[in-house]
Amino acid sequence: AVRGHIGEIFSNWPDLRFEGVRTYAREGVVTQEWMAFATHSSGKELSWAGVDVIPTEGGLIKRKDVYSDSSSVRRQLGLAD
Repeated sequence: AVRGHIGEIFSNWPDLRFEGVRTYAREGVVTQEWMAFATHSSGKELSWAGVDVIPTEGGLIKRKDVYSDSSSVRRQLGLAD
């Protein structure tokens, strides 16, 4: 299911790229701040910020929680209420 979801994202946004901003690591968790950039089908270039929170245990990743500012994409496209 995850593979399909990620594949769909890159299918919809073929030029999607990420740039790392900061990485914080401590016992039990890694947090990564990033910026994403992509071109909408209208030709408008978009960018948005996000954070990945990656809890670890015993040196293994438990999960990856992704938080992003998708509301800024709506604003950039003129869709915000």
